[in-house]
Amino acid sequence: MKKTKSDTSYSEELGEWLKSEKNKRRDKNLVAFLAIKEDVEEALLKGFSAKAIWEHKVYLKEISFGYEPFLKFTKQQIINKRVANSNPSERSPPSKNGDKPIQKLKNQEEGTQPQNSGIAGFVYNPVPNKEDLF
Repeated sequence: MKKTKSDTSYSEELGEWLKSEKNKRRDKNLVAFLAIKEDVEEALLKGFSAKAIWEHKVYLKEISFGYEPFLKFTKQQIINKRVANSNPSERSPPSKNGDKPIQKLKNQEEGTQPQNSGIAGFVYNPVPNKEDLF
């Protein structure tokens, strides 16, 4: 086993190297996202899904990172900043569904409320109607 020039152990040196490599990759991805941020924001406001935007930007080779970092950057750089700048009475707690904040952002910009689809849910009735039976 080779000794390194410094007195640090290999595991410490490896840990430092991994931290620096991870930060370089993250920084590169963030810079790439910031370059397309306005396009992403405009497309989200027009109703396009985040997945479709990401796929198109990868196809155009404007970004080369995965969907998960794309969503993370979208939430950090666009959605959370819009919510922070909005009126505190309009704020709602974040949901686990990724499309709801985008829909809320779109509705805030348009000044409309989400439309109800008018489809009623299924209601189970354990006692059948005799007319419905054959």
